[in-house]
Amino acid sequence: MDFLNFIDSNIYILTPVLFIIGMILKATPKIPSWFIPYLLGIIGIVLCIGVKGFNVNAVIQGVLISGLSVYGHQLIKQGIYALNTGDPPADTTTSEKNNKQ
Repeated sequence: MDFLNFIDSNIYILTPVLFIIGMILKATPKIPSWFIPYLLGIIGIVLCIGVKGFNVNAVIQGVLISGLSVYGHQLIKQGIYALNTGDPPADTTTSEKNNKQ
């Protein structure tokens, strides 16, 4: 099965666009990190609808391209962390909650 056929070739350009938007959102202090993938999903769907028109395929492409962008970010983030420390990063959500108590 060729996984590259799931995403239309004219939609791939949105991956770095969503990646950059995600980095900008991450630098925004009022937006919590857990909310960024949801925002990128909505933005990805809207951008795909803008490229392909309003149809089910555009929505599916938006979800796929948003997932690809978030997944790519996690691969880079965890890869850099693992190279620097030798371990994968821990779940920061629980450690942040424990530190606040």
